[in-house]
Amino acid sequence: MRKNGRSLAASQALNLFERVKVQAPPRSITPATKADARDFHLCNQLLLHHVDYSSSWVIRGLRWAPQVFHYCCPLEANHSSLWHEHDVFELNLLCQGSLNFQTTDHTVKIRAGDVYYMSPGLRHRWSMVTAPVSIAGFHFRVSALNKTGSELLDTLKKRAAEGQFGLGKNTPHAQIHRSIWEALHRVPRCPLLAEKLNTLFQLFVEEFLELAVPGDVLAPPVTISTLTPETVSISKYQQIVDYVNQNVYKPLHLEDIAQHFNYSVRHVSRLFQKESGMSLGLFILERKLQIAQRLLATTDYPVKTIALELGYNDVGYFCRLFRTHLQGTPNKFRMQILAGRTARPEGPSGHHSFRGNYQRPAGSPFAAA
Repeated sequence: MRKNGRSLAASQALNLFERVKVQAPPRSITPATKADARDFHLCNQLLLHHVDYSSSWVIRGLRWAPQVFHYCCPLEANHSSLWHEHDVFELNLLCQGSLNFQTTDHTVKIRAGDVYYMSPGLRHRWSMVTAPVSIAGFHFRVSALNKTGSELLDTLKKRAAEGQFGLGKNTPHAQIHRSIWEALHRVPRCPLLAEKLNTLFQLFVEEFLELAVPGDVLAPPVTISTLTPETVSISKYQQIVDYVNQNVYKPLHLEDIAQHFNYSVRHVSRLFQKESGMSLGLFILERKLQIAQRLLATTDYPVKTIALELGYNDVGYFCRLFRTHLQGTPNKFRMQILAGRTARPEGPSGHHSFRGNYQRPAGSPFAAA
């Protein structure tokens, strides 16, 4: 389902975006009107295909695996979210407006230009104070690679739990985000857009760590001289993860992956299971279903198109996989999103995407992945 190296869904999103004929980014990043909101929606479609499934990054002893970057711009006055929590690390920049961001113990007022974050498992909500509000939101899975990384992650979690999740204004973050916004609106399209966005997002994380954590806690970047056998093992595991991410739109079989790395299927499977705690086959399925959920939530593509895009020629088989592992059909999932509800009744309502937020249902085999 690729044409000239570009996925069908990406081509459709790109064509739709270019029909808007945006010659330069708006002077202010604001969702003041429905027309502006459509612009944000189109940005999300481009980001979906250029960022969500890029390789993870090793930064300061931590592996950062980007799950999603998107713009949230609720148009209704006095918008607020329900109490909820994530199994991912949330890092946001408030582009416009102001809001109150709360945990069960703390409330912090976030103003335009502020950076703020939330660690996994910490219950929180937010409510609009000054409209219009627009948020550039990052979700990451973060894991420690060594003792220093563990200490850094513990520090971030502790600060968030103590109510220090609002970090205030930061000029480098504002400049980085402006570059992201301009890259998405550049016409003609930048041929290296994915690579440019990847670099900008890594810089955003680096600046966040410099802002959020005392300097003596930060680990120096990994260099060749500090590589250990454990690091080399992780690197091979990461190569497998990267290969899956780069080929996720194709039919992926364990035999193909083993052949690519000149290993036996058994060796590849054992290496992946040891490093991740889950089977390689389940990881591949999870990645494909994650993409399916995001396509269902953010596009109008038919279920058949999404199935074919992900390498499933049998649409019925794809729907059975979706129903078995996510406890509902693709069409039902999309209806929940359109209705502004989530797969989890206690979750937030319609604030993380333009058609509602989505999370893995309780009891899903992916919930602890």
